[in-house]
Amino acid sequence: MASSNLAKISPIGDDLSRSITEILQRLATNIEEPSYRLWQFRIPGTKRNSQLRLTSRWFSISLPLRACPRVIDYKLIDNCFKHNSRLHGSPRIILSPAGRERQLVIELPTDLLPIDSEEDLEELIATEIASLRDAKGKNHSPATRTTSAPQLSCSQLESVFEESDWPIRKVDDFNIEVPLEIPGHYYAANINQDGAGLRLSVPIFTNDYATASPTCRRAASVFLWAITNRVRMVKPVLAGKRLALEVSLPSGLIMAATVAHGCAALAVTLQQFVDEAELLITSEQLAQIFLSNFGFQKAA
Repeated sequence: MASSNLAKISPIGDDLSRSITEILQRLATNIEEPSYRLWQFRIPGTKRNSQLRLTSRWFSISLPLRACPRVIDYKLIDNCFKHNSRLHGSPRIILSPAGRERQLVIELPTDLLPIDSEEDLEELIATEIASLRDAKGKNHSPATRTTSAPQLSCSQLESVFEESDWPIRKVDDFNIEVPLEIPGHYYAANINQDGAGLRLSVPIFTNDYATASPTCRRAASVFLWAITNRVRMVKPVLAGKRLALEVSLPSGLIMAATVAHGCAALAVTLQQFVDEAELLITSEQLAQIFLSNFGFQKAA
């Protein structure tokens, strides 16, 4: 078993670990490495320790938020979704594995990090750390402000998505989308670019969710919350009564491989969510049973 674990982590390389340590020493304070490829540090302008974890598959940065109340209610979940809708870039709010607190989390595939260039790697880590701090409402200081990368043209985006095996579809002169593979349904991710990178956004039940009863909306939100806490990169958002899923890719990692990861993550989430959620959205009785089984009190 031990040799198997070593085989899984060896491709990362100790050089990458050393580079991350040196980069964090330049970007953060109170740097500690409590265990192998786990760093604890303080983002300037924040009061809580953040963590960076590196595994053979994932590069993750997290910043803890306030501890959850003893009983998680609908308002907490809706507020997390609403907060997610205001976040720029990669951060999203999830529950910690133990379920005792919320965390701001950024997750990127390890094999796609720019490990051949420490300068590019530092720029990426600096941008992601800054986005965590911004998510906490802190402004950039002049010393750590990063410049926005130029946006890709439509033809460049088309080339990237075709190489990823998720070809895009032109909706009109201003909008493009990428159809996702959801058996029995048609869902597509809208593609938007900004200074932070590329955002893939999938509206969910646009009309049905808005007109559903509060109980049905709560059941759908609880179900989506449970699923997205287990799927990396996917951010559930709520703006008004519009529910959506998002994946954000940083500007330095807009390539076929990351696009493939993002589209696959959205497709997996929808495959687990859509069929059952369609029932919850339309049946108040089923929604109430579902919420009761999850331990929620009777919906008001």
